[in-house]
Amino acid sequence: MTSPKPLLLLTRPRRSSAAFADRLGEGLLSRVNLVMSPLLEIVQIGKPTGLEDAAGVIFTSSNAVRIAGVPPRPMPAYCVGRATADLAADMGWVSSAKGRNAEELVARLVEVNLAGPLIHLRGRHARGNVASRLSAAGCFTTEQILYDAETRPLSDVALSAIAAAPVVIAPVFSPRSATLLSRLVPQHPQFWVAAMSDAVAQPLDLRAQRIDVAPTPTASEMRQVVENMVNQACRVESGPGAD
Repeated sequence: MTSPKPLLLLTRPRRSSAAFADRLGEGLLSRVNLVMSPLLEIVQIGKPTGLEDAAGVIFTSSNAVRIAGVPPRPMPAYCVGRATADLAADMGWVSSAKGRNAEELVARLVEVNLAGPLIHLRGRHARGNVASRLSAAGCFTTEQILYDAETRPLSDVALSAIAAAPVVIAPVFSPRSATLLSRLVPQHPQFWVAAMSDAVAQPLDLRAQRIDVAPTPTASEMRQVVENMVNQACRVESGPGAD
């Protein structure tokens, strides 16, 4: 009888989960049972205003880029992450990646002594106090909230898959998602987490049997962590005679 495959549980918003699954590739996905059960749903609550008077904008998520849409004129967009910067460029912004997280972005913008004014286009839940820290450093920055990430429960399909899986592998990309998952995931003897950072790992410390943190907070490093986990989970399921 064939052993059940490890479960790969993706809990990011659906668009982001699908993009990460595509990045993993068919070869890896063929070795797992893939279930997407978003714990957060992106809901638009605003549109950018006053862009004509700004010297540039800040994007710390691709969700804000999609909602902001095409700029009113060619203007700079300072972004967290290469994927966000690439999407902004596709939308017509003069974009540049200024760091892997909000801390690096703030440090680099302060270093080049931007005068502003800038607008941080973001979601309701954001980390780093980007606007206030830049303003305090002399680069006047305001913020506008374009979307909320509303919480959702794990689906019945996900709960059934967790119960049946020999190993559950969950890539987790944000502290908020980690906190939600720690509350919602049922107890499982082999619940493994691929965490984007130490801050993401912390809320799951008491729930997971194994937590591997990406060396750097990038999608490519997260892919490698997940691949390593899948390889080990498949060896475990193959039994002691496996190579």
